Amino acid sequence: MKKFNIAQVGSFDVENYGDLLFAPVFKSHITKRLDIDNIVLFAPKNCNMPFEENIKVYSVTELEKKHLEYNFDAIVVGGGDLIHLTKICPLIPYISKDSPVIYEALYMWILPVFVAVKYNIPIIFNGVGVPSEFKKHDREFVRGLTEAVDYISVRDELSKEHLLTCGTSKDITVIPDSVLSISKVYPKELILKTFESLSLPFDKDKKYVAVHINKRFSDENISALADELIKIKKEYDCQIVLVPIGYALGDYEMMQKLNGIYPDEFIPLTEKLSPINMLSVIVNSECYIGASLHGCITASAYGTKVMMLNYSKFTKIDGFLSLIGRSDCLAHDADETFEVFKNIINLPTAELDSLLPQIDKHFDKVAKIISDGKNDKPIADISVAMAETIYGMQVDGELFDLKDAYDELMKTHISLATTLHQTNLAHQKLINEHNALRSVFEDTNNSYQTLKTEHENICTTLHQTNLELLSTRQSEAQYKSFYDKIHSNFIFKIAFGIKNFLKKIFSKNK
Repeated sequence: MKKFNIAQVGSFDVENYGDLLFAPVFKSHITKRLDIDNIVLFAPKNCNMPFEENIKVYSVTELEKKHLEYNFDAIVVGGGDLIHLTKICPLIPYISKDSPVIYEALYMWILPVFVAVKYNIPIIFNGVGVPSEFKKHDREFVRGLTEAVDYISVRDELSKEHLLTCGTSKDITVIPDSVLSISKVYPKELILKTFESLSLPFDKDKKYVAVHINKRFSDENISALADELIKIKKEYDCQIVLVPIGYALGDYEMMQKLNGIYPDEFIPLTEKLSPINMLSVIVNSECYIGASLHGCITASAYGTKVMMLNYSKFTKIDGFLSLIGRSDCLAHDADETFEVFKNIINLPTAELDSLLPQIDKHFDKVAKIISDGKNDKPIADISVAMAETIYGMQVDGELFDLKDAYDELMKTHISLATTLHQTNLAHQKLINEHNALRSVFEDTNNSYQTLKTEHENICTTLHQTNLELLSTRQSEAQYKSFYDKIHSNFIFKIAFGIKNFLKKIFSKNK
């Protein structure tokens, strides 16, 4: 039986919860359908997979070189929001601990298409997201690239619409996000054991709500949300546990901001957790309240209640909740949080029975395409599309001017992002110092209250002793007066008796 080698491309090089789950989900599904020799992971950066030191991730720029080594039977792109033409700036500690890094996200689908075309390798878009509409002068290029893809599957209707706008003639299948099947990869019994093994800063035997926010939350949103969470804590007698799902996206700093508003009320998870450990914290909560799509997806996969904070009104979040029939679990404004939570906390969890078979059907198709093997790719379509795109930009006088302007903007963005990151670190340092001083103050105040209580007790005892002493002295004075009276009477009687006695003697003598 043939053994297959597959290249999978995704954001496997950053500490981001959802992106890191796509690899084990894909591996679990595909190994049930094909005899796999190797699944080699690719991402923009070359590294060991975060939280998985034994898994190597290669730069996607090495894809062709690795194909010559492994002779890939297919290239799989995704999942995740990968189909766009931009660069982003996540935090990647193994490259730079002090500032964000330019991240070539567009490489993750453009380069694989070119390698697939050159070597006639099946290429598959695995439930990807297309987060925004393409500019008019980019659409012909995108169309040419997608014509070379053997199977295009996207995770929502809007992603499909964005590709159709580019004029692709390929069929586009909309499937549920494949991470929704995560419970088939990590059974609930395993997740419970994982949770029980963790040392966490909250009482695992007491109910808690897992809360996540990200950089899209304004200071006003954070402040209002904090007040709403206090209401939930008091009304439902639960712990509020803050979970930074996307370390690479600045979630940790945002968590600290939220925690800084009520530092004695919330419990932040300050130690980094691997995806499976974070998954166990989310799944065992009473409810996941947050802004992460994959936080919502994984909670739903195990029957945990969810409530999405979609203040930026992203269609992918609204779309997923609509897909699982829970649009009522949505807050578009921070001030709605408590009311929405109150309305949904006692409702039944989402039913996924109709969605999981769609994911199985999707991977059946993926396996068949890989098994069927190589086919010819339309090199001319891509070449013509690229030529037309370049020509159109040159005619408009935009090509080099735009690139130079974009590069300058990226430099400015990096500089501002670095400053913001350093400011957040300084802010967090001040918060830590404030909390330390607050702790010292509280300890001192507690000691003062103890001493004050002891002083008051001593004063009360002393007062009672004085009262008793005064009473004793009064009694002594009374006893002395009585004694003096008796003594005087006794002396008087003796003297009187002696006098009488002497009188009698003298009378006899006479």
